[in-house]
Amino acid sequence: MRLRKGCKRCRERHTKCRVDPGATACHTCLQTGNDCHFEPQFQFRSTWDDDDERSGDASWTDDQTWVATTAPLRFVFEDGTGLQTEPAWSPESFTATPSSSSGIVRTPSAAAQPYHVSPVKRRLSISRLLDNNPASAFDIDNHPRKLPSLGSRDSNSTSNTSQRFIPRPQHRLKPTLREAFLLQCYTKHLAPWCDQNDTCNTYQKLVPCRALQVPMLFFAIMALASLREAIMGGASRVESEEYHDKCVPLVINALSSPEASSDVDLFVTISVLRQLEELSDMDDSPTHLTGANQMLSEVSRFASSGGLAEAASWQALRQLISAAIVQRHPLQICLDDYERSSIATSRDIGPYANAAVLLCAKALQLKDAGWTELEYNIERWYDERPLSFEPVFQADADPVNGRPWPTVAMLGEPQVTGVQYYHISKILVLCHKPSLSLPGFEGMRKQARTDKQIQRSLLYIIGLAVSNSKIEGAKFAVCHMLNFCGYTLNTLLQRDQALLYLEHVATTMGWRTRKTIKLLKEQWAELDTNEAF
Repeated sequence: MRLRKGCKRCRERHTKCRVDPGATACHTCLQTGNDCHFEPQFQFRSTWDDDDERSGDASWTDDQTWVATTAPLRFVFEDGTGLQTEPAWSPESFTATPSSSSGIVRTPSAAAQPYHVSPVKRRLSISRLLDNNPASAFDIDNHPRKLPSLGSRDSNSTSNTSQRFIPRPQHRLKPTLREAFLLQCYTKHLAPWCDQNDTCNTYQKLVPCRALQVPMLFFAIMALASLREAIMGGASRVESEEYHDKCVPLVINALSSPEASSDVDLFVTISVLRQLEELSDMDDSPTHLTGANQMLSEVSRFASSGGLAEAASWQALRQLISAAIVQRHPLQICLDDYERSSIATSRDIGPYANAAVLLCAKALQLKDAGWTELEYNIERWYDERPLSFEPVFQADADPVNGRPWPTVAMLGEPQVTGVQYYHISKILVLCHKPSLSLPGFEGMRKQARTDKQIQRSLLYIIGLAVSNSKIEGAKFAVCHMLNFCGYTLNTLLQRDQALLYLEHVATTMGWRTRKTIKLLKEQWAELDTNEAF
């Protein structure tokens, strides 16, 4: 027999497993958001026993001495702590006598005998499993009489449960009725925005639970949910600002911690605050606080961690892509760890859609070289897409007959998001790929051809969102790409419908589209004026 230490995940990775007293998971699993499983602490090995007395059957010997008991026997833990105290048990005493047929026969006796164990030949010595002192296994009076609760067991004890592990610290926040409503609002309306390619709905399932344990995450969610309610109801935003003011000092303190770069709770909090910026009237910014740049530069380290850490990593990458598109600046983040995530080994719909997101991020990083290879990988992604990424129904746009967008019905959200990012990648390559400028008519014709290709992909992005209207995450790509290349829409019907769609998004989701609407009107007016001359 040998002692097994550490959780299963730490032993497989040959890393030190540290568990704080009273905690239900080790440090590594808490930081990565993974399940922490402790296998049975003792591991037994098969051995040879040459003792003839111990071989054969397990029946009692004829000289076995039995003792009278006045209370039922109970098992105790290895450390000897605790038999539960119960009312005295005083029915008629019993003595036990050996029986050749059934093993033990209970017969009433006039008086209870004192506890006594005579020296006997034991076939199975329980003390060998506990310690080297035989009295620890049989001298029941020496043990306390209170069973330890599950919460008071040693942190290194085994945990054998089939339920999903959710790390819980010792203290849990107690929200008010209003805060409970805001938490439900976040879970129902805002968390699904972060689960676009996550078939496990990690944000929707885990983040609200962690918010009840982590104050800075709780205040960030309260600020975000309160802001959405204020926007949808036309109310004051004072409540949201109050929660925001409570959250920011906690985030600053967490950023100054040496473990900030590996703090998943801090990472998720920053992504929630980024959502708060996107819903507010603040200018687009890839970071919420000065000092969060370093945190976001570490975002890719969680891409292959699994659980909430990996989900937050992909959500942050999508947020950085959106900010880079709207602000027209390159993406500054290391993408190597994303290459080693599940997209490299899995053909499931979630990882395959994330592969399109990664291609889009690469298109925002290239400057001079690598465009040919990137174009090849983008088209390869589309050509090798699984059958589930094929449209269920598809029809081209027909502005003449009142159909401004193509109809593209898909099976689910990962499929819609993946194909949208495929077309976004194509647009970014067309806009940013270096090419020789041609003078005169040839240059104008080449630019017109490029604008036509951009317009075709833009129409497909909008068609995906309109045809799959229940998928709110698809509407964000429309808002960002209309801001980026909406000027290519040249028919009056498409322009009017684009503005109406932006207003619809603002009304139903609370997403701010006012600046994009203003920008499009100015661009279209200038283009129409130039064509008039």
